[in-house]
Parts: sequence; structure tokens; C-alpha cells
Amino acid sequence: MAVGRRLRRSVVEAVATGILIQGVLVVSGILAARLLGAEGRGYLALLVLFSVTVAQLGALGLPQSVTHFVAKDKAIAARMMSLVGRTLQLQCVVLVSVHAVVLFAYLHDKPREVVLSGLVTLCVVPVFIAQQYGLAILQSLGRFTTFNVIRVANPALYSAGMAGLLIAGHLSLPMVAGLWSAVQVFVGVMAIVQARKAAASHEAEDEGRPLPDVRRMLVYGVKGMLGYSSPLESFKFDQLVAGLYLSPASLGFYVVAQAFNNLPKFVAQSLGMVAFPFMSTVAPGRKAKSYVLLFSAMVIVLNGLLILPLYYFMPWLVETFFGVEFTSSVPVVRILLMGAFLWSVRRILVECYRGLGYPEASTVAELTMYPVLLLALPLLVPALGLRGLALAIVIGQAAALMTALIFSRRLEREGE
Repeated sequence: MAVGRRLRRSVVEAVATGILIQGVLVVSGILAARLLGAEGRGYLALLVLFSVTVAQLGALGLPQSVTHFVAKDKAIAARMMSLVGRTLQLQCVVLVSVHAVVLFAYLHDKPREVVLSGLVTLCVVPVFIAQQYGLAILQSLGRFTTFNVIRVANPALYSAGMAGLLIAGHLSLPMVAGLWSAVQVFVGVMAIVQARKAAASHEAEDEGRPLPDVRRMLVYGVKGMLGYSSPLESFKFDQLVAGLYLSPASLGFYVVAQAFNNLPKFVAQSLGMVAFPFMSTVAPGRKAKSYVLLFSAMVIVLNGLLILPLYYFMPWLVETFFGVEFTSSVPVVRILLMGAFLWSVRRILVECYRGLGYPEASTVAELTMYPVLLLALPLLVPALGLRGLALAIVIGQAAALMTALIFSRRLEREGE
């Protein structure tokens, strides 16, 4: 009964946090679009994308390994924090250099304010990885209240800062990029500090049990890295297509479309953040299968209730919050909502199996999508523009979900 109560509380907190984050992101998206216009918003999205991509790839899935292994044995949390600190130092040295090379390649022929904005983001990769490790420790220890406060703090502080810039009249891309970078630094420090406190509270339980072998952790992380840090979701592969193949203005319209499309994804991500460490404590078998079905049913019902009104009221929502300049985003949003529903079902499914010790399930499903995209994008984008891009995404998501369902059945048989 106690486990059931804790699980219900964690689920409610996670879903509420996901919806709150989506609301805050809509506000920040509105402010960014009105401050910068479609082209400036597109440049900002690309600079953020470069930072996130380098950090996610460079993390090598190790934050997810930390969550999995600490959730299985909370007593090792303090010593895991020490290991994380040493690993983070090495990653920072390498990844800041990689980020600098990426920025140099992109910015060499760009306007001065875009170059300055890119340079401001150079500090972001180390603190972004620190955020991941800090949140991984909190997630594994079940400190979901602190975990969710930090998750909300990032977009909330950014939105508040954007409102301040609007009031002060500082309508420039470098100022907005500087604000975003400063928020990442603050939240990264906060995540590590809170994780250290949470880990220290378990030191008395530590009886000297050995830490998981680093190689084992790396193998676990790499196996599930592509599925967890999806090029389409974490690295915004679709945004790269819109910004580089079409235009920065097209990317601006596409980002506005995603501001609404993200809500069902945040619901699935939030539930997955509870399901992953919880399933790490469950042995494979019939009980595990019942929990997988429970988490999947939650995502399907909640997102069904969210997507229908969003689809119907989308023209009014876009025009009211973003202005008539962005009405071209409406058909794109409606198509992307279908893809978001498919993605959300797949996400909760693979997060459950990640917790059960099968991180490769997410990667196998993810890899299925890209051959489909490679066939669909050249056919649909030249003919239909942004709508073609959105349709290709939906088709790819359908293929990935089908693979996840097939793969999950195989894993069920292995656990029987």
C-alpha cells in the first residue's frame, strides 16, 4: 500500500509538472517570437540546439546509467556522486572544445549579433551535463519534489527573464542568448548541490558495496543513448531540416508549432521519469508486465484528453498567443499532434523496459524511424514544405512505435 501511495503521488506530481512546464514554455516561446521575430527565433533555436546536441551526445548515456544503478541500490549514491564528479571534469574539457568547433563552422559567415550570441552559449555544455547528472541522482533516489522543482525552474526563470527584457526594451538576440545561458548555469549548479545533499543522506546505509563497473555503466548508457537522446527529440533533427534545408524563418514557424505539440510529449516524459527508476526495482515477469500496461494506459488516456481540444482550438490559440504572422503554423501543429501521440506511447513503453534492464529497446525502436524518414523527407518536404516535414515525422513515429511493440513482446517472453 505504501508503495502504491508513493507511486500515485509521484505520478500526479510528474504529470502536473509536465503540464506546468509546457505552459511556461508556451509563454517563453511567445515572448521569444515577439522579441526576435521568425528569423531571430530560428537563429536562437539553432544555437540552443548545438549546445544540447553536444551535451547529450557527449554524456554517452551515463546519466541514465546513474539513475538505473542507484535506483537498484540507493546506498551507493554518495560514492556515485564522487564518480560523477570525476567523469564530468573529463567530459567538460573534451566537449567545450567540440562545441567551439561546431560554432566556428556555423558562425563564420553569420551577422555579428548571431556570432556574439553563439559565443555567449559556449559556457552551457558543462552545466547542462551537470544538470543531467544532478537530476539523475535525484530521480534514482525518489526525490521527485526537488527533481520537479528543478525541472520547472529552468523554463520559469527563462520566461521571467524574457519578460524583464521585454519590459526593459532589450530586444536583441545576444541578450536573449545570454539570458538562456545564465539560466542554464544557475540550474546546473542547483541540480548538483541538491543531488549532493540527497546522496549524503544515504551515506549511513553504505556498507562498502562495490560500485557498478564503469565499463558496465558505459555499455548500459550507450545501448540506450540513441533512444533516450533521440536525434529527433533531443537533437531536434527536424529543426535542423527546417532551418538548414528550408530557411531560418521556416524554422521559426516550426518552433512555434512545436510549442503546442510538446504538451503530450511532456506528459509521457514526466511519467517516464517516474516509471524508469520504479521499474528498476521490479523483477521481470507478470508483475512487471502489469506495471508496463498501467503506465501505458495512463499516457494514452491523458494525452487523448489533451490532444482533442488542442486540435480543435489551434487556430485561435496560435493567433491569440503568437499573432497573425504565425498562422501558417496551424496545419503543421495539427499534423505534429498525431506524431506526438504516437511518440508518447512509445516513450513510456521503452522507459519501462529501460528500467527492467533493456535500454536497447529504445534504441532499436528509434533506429527504425530513420530509414523511413530518409525515404519520406525527400518526397514530402520539397512538395509540401513544413507540412511535408510534419507528415514525414508522423510516418516515422508510427514505424518506431510498431517496432517498440514488437520488441516489447520479445522481452516479455524472455521474462516469463
